Amino acid sequence: MIQANDIYLIHVAGPVLHATAGQQAIVRQRCPWCGTLLIDDNLPVESGFKFTFATQSQVAVSGGCAWSVPGEAPGPQSCLYLDPAVTR
Repeated sequence: MIQANDIYLIHVAGPVLHATAGQQAIVRQRCPWCGTLLIDDNLPVESGFKFTFATQSQVAVSGGCAWSVPGEAPGPQSCLYLDPAVTR
C-alpha cells in the first residue's frame, strides 16, 4: 500500500521489445516520455515467462519496484510534469 510519505514516480508504459540472443529471451519496456526502464528481463528461452505492462497504462516506480496504477489521467507524480531538461 502506498503511504503519503512514499517516493515514487508514475510513468506511461511504452511498447514491449522482445529479442532472442542465444538461449536468452530479452524483454524490455520503457516509458516513452522520459525513457525510464520499466522492465529489463533476460530469461531462459524455455521459461516462457514474459510479464509486461499494458501499453499506455500507468506504472509507478520506486527504487527497483514497478507496479500498475489504476486510472487514465496522469496525477501530479507523473513523469509528464518533469522538467524537459531532466529527460534529455
